[in-house]
Amino acid sequence: MSLESGHTQTYEYGAESIVLRPWKMLAEMWHDMIGSRQLAVILAVRDLRSQYRQSLFGLFWILAPPIVVAVGLSVAQQNNLVNFGEASIPTGAYILIGMSVWQIFATAVSGPLLVMGSYRSVLTKVVVPPEAIILSSMLKLGITMVLQLLLIFFTFLWFHLPFHATTLLGPPAMICVAVLGTAFGLLIMPIGLLYRDVALAIPILEKGWLAVTPAVFAALTPFAGKYAWATKINPMTPMIITSRQLMAGEHLTMLPQFLGVVGLGLVVLVIGLVVVRAAMPLVIERWSA
Repeated sequence: MSLESGHTQTYEYGAESIVLRPWKMLAEMWHDMIGSRQLAVILAVRDLRSQYRQSLFGLFWILAPPIVVAVGLSVAQQNNLVNFGEASIPTGAYILIGMSVWQIFATAVSGPLLVMGSYRSVLTKVVVPPEAIILSSMLKLGITMVLQLLLIFFTFLWFHLPFHATTLLGPPAMICVAVLGTAFGLLIMPIGLLYRDVALAIPILEKGWLAVTPAVFAALTPFAGKYAWATKINPMTPMIITSRQLMAGEHLTMLPQFLGVVGLGLVVLVIGLVVVRAAMPLVIERWSA
């Protein structure tokens, strides 16, 4: 039975893997994605209402992490407890923008796994295209992105930052960040649905990843050795630096690397969708066993 229409559907399973027929699989994925738009909206609205039903501050909690980090680290730097280097814009604004971009990426990575896992009992009983649940996760991510953009807008007003023509390119850059995070999230989702260790490890790994990402520190030059090497090969380094430079109207120092990571993200996104499409029947079978 399909959750979309309520009608009975018959699915034929055989020994041949759908991966051996890639064009047919891609066509089916596209068909299910287009046909699942309305269902995805319903699922996203349902999840948001359920998530914040008993919350006093509601969606504000999406904005809390970058605000708390920016305030805390700004106070620490003003009291000479830490030194993040010299930035071309006020430290608070620099950190807020960087952490807002990072928050979008972190939400995109964990979103598909969390949403798909929450529908475990549904998926074992009715036929739901995985693309519908992925789309609902992306819609929720879109709300997170809008809220982070509002936070950045008020950051510009609070710190009296000038708006430049390139500031309008900030949102498209953040969309690229969301695509990259979603791509990584889709790749780890099948194994994460089978082993809870993945969901428990993601927040820990994200903190380590953030430590080598220039979301709060202002320059790469003071660092050397393995730390500098890890920062330079970090795909989020050009994503955050370029997004922030676009918003602040600064010279783009890592545009080629940014475009390269965006291209990689699109390729990984397609691979991730194929992996999910091929793995979900096996995952659901394991759940039902």
